[in-house]
Amino acid sequence: MARLPLVLLPLSVLAFASSALAQPATTEAPAPAPTPTAPAEKPVAAGAAGTTTSATVTTSATTTTPPAAAAPADTGTDFSKIVKTIGVGYFGQFDVPLGDPNTGTRTVGTQLIGVRYFFSDRAGIDLGVGMGVVTGSDKTEGAGTASTTIDRPSSLAMSFKAGVPIVMFSSQHYSFFFEPMALLGFAGETRKPTTANTANTKHNGSRFFLGGNAGALIQFGFIGIPQLTLDATIGLGLDVQGGKTEEPIPGSPSLVSKRSFSQTAFGTLTSHQPWNIFHTNVAAIYHF
Repeated sequence: MARLPLVLLPLSVLAFASSALAQPATTEAPAPAPTPTAPAEKPVAAGAAGTTTSATVTTSATTTTPPAAAAPADTGTDFSKIVKTIGVGYFGQFDVPLGDPNTGTRTVGTQLIGVRYFFSDRAGIDLGVGMGVVTGSDKTEGAGTASTTIDRPSSLAMSFKAGVPIVMFSSQHYSFFFEPMALLGFAGETRKPTTANTANTKHNGSRFFLGGNAGALIQFGFIGIPQLTLDATIGLGLDVQGGKTEEPIPGSPSLVSKRSFSQTAFGTLTSHQPWNIFHTNVAAIYHF
């Protein structure tokens, strides 16, 4: 490289300095402060509301179940539970005379079965019927003898009851009631003869009672079955009975003699007693 003459060196320095002074002065701006970056948001499911935070809060709740309320006490009487329900049961025995007393009058006990229905807590209705039929025969046969058949006495007995029980007072397990009622029964029996040309022997009778009874209607609500009732009553009324017997006349077996009787009575009579459950039939009715 050719060297510049020493005389030109000062001129070069001066030219460089003048060109530097001619350019405007520039200042360097300070770098901006770093901007904090917000954390990325988690995606929110469609339909969800609100914002999602990174903090997780756990809560523990204790639930106390209140004690069940006690069932209200049953303050109704046993009788209120059978109103407008149908009761089916036994109304007792009604004895009907059979035949004339001079020939050994017997009575036939008809057992009354029926229904009871209370229209309200004051009044109801009783309807009952009893029936009994008896028939049969005796047969004799053997080697070398003719077979013989003899009819046994055949009998029929029926009875009916209609009553209107009226409740006067009710307590928790019993009610006091009065019942106007009517009962009617009749019975008949025929005995076939064992010899030819002999008339039949016939016995029949009837009975009519008109009056009423009063007493207690006992219910078993104290052991959880108020639908079961027993009657404990005593009665008062008019009792009319009669009977008749027809039988062959000795010496003229084809002819018959007739004898009859009638009886009318008025007074008290025992009907159903609660202690009958221990030694005989008791008037018991169950309501459905």
